[in-house]
Amino acid sequence: MKKIISLLLKITMAFCITASIPLNVSAVTTNKAENNLTYTDQYGSWTYELTDNKKGYRITGYDQSMTDIEIPSVIDNIPVLEIGANAFWNCKGLTSLIIPEGIKKIGAGVYEDATGIKSVVFSDTIEEIGKQAFSGCTGITQITIEGKMKSIGQWAFLGCTNLATVSGIEKVGYIAENAFDG
Repeated sequence: MKKIISLLLKITMAFCITASIPLNVSAVTTNKAENNLTYTDQYGSWTYELTDNKKGYRITGYDQSMTDIEIPSVIDNIPVLEIGANAFWNCKGLTSLIIPEGIKKIGAGVYEDATGIKSVVFSDTIEEIGKQAFSGCTGITQITIEGKMKSIGQWAFLGCTNLATVSGIEKVGYIAENAFDG
């Protein structure tokens, strides 16, 4: 009888200890990201969520009072992998933009009508620029593509009327119809 009670106590203690320890880091971060939390650093305040594959974060917005921004590459030791659709839409006051290494995807309409941006450098980790990502950014005069990009979406740079220089375009695998229209 003592052996049975002792065994039951050991099982109960083992269960209590393991139940209090998170077994899956992504479960912890999922709960945090689902609350659409805000992260603040020296460059401003960011809203973010988990990417669809739950391997990193997607920036979904920022404190629009900022004019010069650097997107964080890491939030709470989790990499930032994407800039979500329309995250910086119509941010006319945005003049300086730094997209760090590690960002893989720039979503649809992300910087649409952000007319104050003058130049953009895409690091070698950027794989995809979404549809209408920089459409209407009339301030852009120069684009530099540093790595081998998989695709540039339809109307990505539509109406960028002052765009004079695009370097590295030969490194892009697929450029959608009308990507540089207007």
